[in-house]
Amino acid sequence: MNQGGEPIIIAYHAGAGYATEARRLERSLAACGLDAYIHRLPSLAEPGEAGWQANTRHKVRFLTYWCLWGRPLLYLDADAYVHADPLPALRDLDCDLAVHYRADTELISATIWLRPGPAVLSVLKLWAEMNERPTPRLEQVNLQRALEQVPDCRVHRLGPEYCWMVDVSEKTYGRREPIIEQLQASRDFCRAGGRGWKGTRRERVEELERQQAIGSRQQVREKKCLGL
Repeated sequence: MNQGGEPIIIAYHAGAGYATEARRLERSLAACGLDAYIHRLPSLAEPGEAGWQANTRHKVRFLTYWCLWGRPLLYLDADAYVHADPLPALRDLDCDLAVHYRADTELISATIWLRPGPAVLSVLKLWAEMNERPTPRLEQVNLQRALEQVPDCRVHRLGPEYCWMVDVSEKTYGRREPIIEQLQASRDFCRAGGRGWKGTRRERVEELERQQAIGSRQQVREKKCLGL
């Protein structure tokens, strides 16, 4: 249990290539003294459908279940990486829901802070309904439109540090120190974007995994010095 009692929840779908991502995220959380509820769900993709798109549309159902418990919570995509504890700052926000809008226009649903209540549940209900409609829109586009239609929901726009995306965020905001980084594993599964787009992600993942390995070795040496 995290210090303030707020759960961090993560979900990924079997067969979508996210198990390795979730393990990396779990290690980054542990390094910050945090734990999380990590759920492995069955894949919902239909034959011939982009699996990651089909599975992301299930996010709202998962969040609705957790919101019924009535406690504030932080949702992260399984391909995130946590550099520092975000909960103290999120806890102080006076809002129902907090999310990042890239360039102040495009909602990114990879990091979502929720304070459950009637307004949030109304948003989740409308979001779920929009996801079920025969439309090619991404689930995060549907969330943005749902929020626009529920004015009672108080939304806080998180800074880019809470939803940092390699190369994309730096081009928009310049260099910053991320608190939560989104590594966008979907780049590996999408045809769009080209080799450079995918290669940038892989280089960043390799850099973070090297840092994790160094940190693990340092912890082992410290324990040996302490006789633990």
